[in-house]
Amino acid sequence: MLTSKPQIKLSDEDEEFLTAMRFPIGAVLPMVLKAAIELDLFEIMAKTSPGGRRLSSSEIASQLPTRNPEAPVMLDRMLRFLASNSILTCTLNRDESGDAKRSYGLTPICKYFVRDQHGVSLSPSVLLLQDKWILHDWSDDHCLKLLKNCWNALPDSGKVIAVESILPEYPETDLLSQTIIGSDMVMLTLNPGGKERTEKEYEALVKAAGFAALKLICCVQSYWIMEFYKKCNF
Repeated sequence: MLTSKPQIKLSDEDEEFLTAMRFPIGAVLPMVLKAAIELDLFEIMAKTSPGGRRLSSSEIASQLPTRNPEAPVMLDRMLRFLASNSILTCTLNRDESGDAKRSYGLTPICKYFVRDQHGVSLSPSVLLLQDKWILHDWSDDHCLKLLKNCWNALPDSGKVIAVESILPEYPETDLLSQTIIGSDMVMLTLNPGGKERTEKEYEALVKAAGFAALKLICCVQSYWIMEFYKKCNF
């Protein structure tokens, strides 16, 4: 196996800076892991190479239902990131032109993301945890469409459970308010139409979608567990 370059020794200050820089991008690993699960990458790797042979991104991409010519390159970027975080293994070789060719394998931790003989894995839990913050990503119109679809699919006794921050109406200067208002700025800059909402805005959105009531269940850190009831059963 070849290494890409000699190891660089970092000073204590450099390590502290890079550690601090991990916090703003802390959401990247769960997002990439979610994408890998949705693409069935771990399942593909386990089935294509049951003996543990490492696969190139091109070999994996050939198992996907896509004709995108950029798929191997995009996959390699994802797989390299997962390997850097010790979720996959990686072997580096070079072709005749000296270009790096990476191949990837599953680590022991990956068995928890591959369905066992009973068809069970942790993958659905990962997807659920990543999808719980969904409403703040979308405009009112998109949220209304999503919630109406939920309302139509629910029985009369059903409910939707959402985990979202609730925006304060007044811009307080405490840490919690600053965190939620800061998240609203992230939505403003990254997600067109996305925003944090006040309790009244959530209530109006929920009722416009046809739900009878919104109930705040509990708050954990900066997130509220909310339930939207199709019918008032309490």
